[in-house]
Amino acid sequence: MCPLTLRWQRESPAPFPLPSAPCPHPATDLDQPVRGPSLPDSTLVRIKRDRHAVPVLPLWLNAAAALIVMAVLVVALLGIDSRRLRDLEAQAVFFALLALSVSARLGRIELQPGLDLHLFGASIAALMLGWRFAALLQMLAVALVALLWQRYWLSLPLDLLITGLLPVLVTTALLDFAQKRMPAHLFVYLLFNAFLAGALSIALAHVGKLLILLALGGFDLDTLGENFLLTVPALMFPEGFATGAVLTLAVAYRPRWVATFHDPSYLDFGSRH
Repeated sequence: MCPLTLRWQRESPAPFPLPSAPCPHPATDLDQPVRGPSLPDSTLVRIKRDRHAVPVLPLWLNAAAALIVMAVLVVALLGIDSRRLRDLEAQAVFFALLALSVSARLGRIELQPGLDLHLFGASIAALMLGWRFAALLQMLAVALVALLWQRYWLSLPLDLLITGLLPVLVTTALLDFAQKRMPAHLFVYLLFNAFLAGALSIALAHVGKLLILLALGGFDLDTLGENFLLTVPALMFPEGFATGAVLTLAVAYRPRWVATFHDPSYLDFGSRH
């Protein structure tokens, strides 16, 4: 009989004998956790299948991304106007946009490892600074977030290429198209070059991430569709709205801060370049 039961019987004698209970071993039974009902095998299989690991990148993909990033960096550095580097006002705008881009990247939503969503601020930089300074700014923003907060998408070169350079180049391509094919009108600049270009640039960047993840085979199409195609439209509006709002205020109050806006061209309604 358990010593605990005997002690209780001596202190409080009962008119009937108490059944003896197995005594828990102090080193084994009392320390064992309470076990609930076991899960069926099908549930265990489903849980294991839902735990996706970060896809392993092939070496050639990292190398190709790094080479493209370095090529764009060299082209951007060779064409930079050195006079703007000595302009204190331009420096203030550059670092303000850098802080904006870093903040946008820190406010990311990680749905699963390898599936993260965030704003860029790349279209604002491309329109206000020109594509060369904007490319440098985005590279610096991605590098700072990766080094200080260890947050990047799959790998640093791929993150630089897809979320850093691609939105800048898309915005610049749309700006060039508008300047050649559309009227040089203020509302064309603000609505098409700012609002629409900002929305399309973030959409194309996230679609590029989707295609890469699909090609790597880390996720199936249903998972990617649920996580990207349903959430990217929700990111297009804030990115486009932020780009349009910032450019509208800058054009109205500080047009000299906007490198891609020229008063004689856009305020002479109906003219073309």
